Amino acid sequence: MSPVVSPRSLTPRQALVALLRTPPATAAPGPASLVAACDPGQLADLAISEGLAGAAQARLGGLLPSGPASRLATEARLDAVRHLAYLGMLGKFAAALDRAEVTWVALKGPVLAELSYPGISRSYADLDLMVSPPQLRRALCALQGAGAVEAEPDWPLAVHTAKGQLSMAVHGLPVVDLHWHLVYLRSARERWAIPTEELLERRQRVRLKEVDAWSLDPCDFLAHLALHASFGAVQQLRRLLDIERTIDTRPPDWPVLVQRCRTWRVGLPVSVMLNRARQILGAAVPEEVVEELAGSRPNRLLVRQLGEWAPAGRLPAGRSVKNGLTRSLRDNLLATTGEFAGQSLQAIVQMLRRRVTWPDDRGQGEDTGIPAGLDGYLELVERADRYGHLGPVRSPRPGLAEPDPP
Repeated sequence: MSPVVSPRSLTPRQALVALLRTPPATAAPGPASLVAACDPGQLADLAISEGLAGAAQARLGGLLPSGPASRLATEARLDAVRHLAYLGMLGKFAAALDRAEVTWVALKGPVLAELSYPGISRSYADLDLMVSPPQLRRALCALQGAGAVEAEPDWPLAVHTAKGQLSMAVHGLPVVDLHWHLVYLRSARERWAIPTEELLERRQRVRLKEVDAWSLDPCDFLAHLALHASFGAVQQLRRLLDIERTIDTRPPDWPVLVQRCRTWRVGLPVSVMLNRARQILGAAVPEEVVEELAGSRPNRLLVRQLGEWAPAGRLPAGRSVKNGLTRSLRDNLLATTGEFAGQSLQAIVQMLRRRVTWPDDRGQGEDTGIPAGLDGYLELVERADRYGHLGPVRSPRPGLAEPDPP
């Protein structure tokens, strides 16, 4: 028999984590007791804000009062409808890219919703596609022919930071991100060694309802989820559940994953996020995998210190000290410390910008003379080496701080 807890003795965060954990922690209260131990309205609202309406609804069943239950069910239905709309869009773009002989994969959203959450709705807000840097121009033309238009909001910033994706819109809504690299942030790409074309060579065909699509292979897919989770300050719990559900439904070959992550120099951030998913949600990650990915003893200590989920903080873009440190993870402690210091400075600058007007230098592009527009961006991407490296990373100017990844 599950232990009974007193009413309102748990925060909604504690109750939601306990409800989502698989298998439940030893001697954990049952779902009914967890709902009774917190405010059910706040529990439903937290699940919705974390993008977990479908997962929470599946675990809660009919345990919530009618009001919170209705809000949760409505959001889960909207997630399911949006997923069908994105699948329709994906089918059209897949055909266009195939006709143009572009090698591509779909990232995260539709693949996660179909393969990692069978029978449960999962929220996502855009369609992510990835192609190799040399094929970016051709892919852009193919998508434009299928009804998408370039919708980059700030070309000088895009060129200056060399972000790893191009924003596109459909019917006026920016809902497609065309990636040429898994990693959005240039400062991270330059520290790591992730070869886009090798990932595309290992891609696998998947069936997403009525749509045939290409996905990363299971090891590359899980490594990407962990890296993406390390950058995120918002909806962190959903990112951890993505990891747990993916391991359960598409388990990787662990030795292969370890070898690839170490070759790419991303062992530390992947170790942190896999360990966090294991500690918080019971993800089936072998302890030796976490240790092998972390590497050195100081790195393993850092992995343990970052094992807890930290809700979004009050700094700009939802940063807190803990999630700021997680977002700064690079290939070793020294690089991580330097990145954390730089990002902390950027956070301070962003706060000061509310009161101070910086000189406007947004029309200048990079110092190499590349124009700050679509042609300049494509020219920049075509200069990248096989890892997406573009040379030394300069500190962003105060008015051009590197943006937060989506």
